[in-house]
Amino acid sequence: MQDWAAGDGVKLRFIQPGRPVQNVYIESVNSRFRGECLSQHWFTGLSYLRSVIDAWCEDYNAHRPPHNALGYLPSAKHTVTLKRAK
Repeated sequence: MQDWAAGDGVKLRFIQPGRPVQNVYIESVNSRFRGECLSQHWFTGLSYLRSVIDAWCEDYNAHRPPHNALGYLPSAKHTVTLKRAK
């Protein structure tokens, strides 16, 4: 992971173990992702998994109602977008 981050110019920042409130945004996204995507499907193959995750990310970024924290813009129109790791 460190090699990937360095190669893509990503700075890793870790929270203290057992302190999810130090990164509330990502914990919220993780919870939604588990509840709305991963827990709703029985994945029978990698291609099916990828298609479901891509569809969920598209919905999350482009079709969700705008949120006031993003200036009432959908995520795709703001700087925040989720992408599946390749």
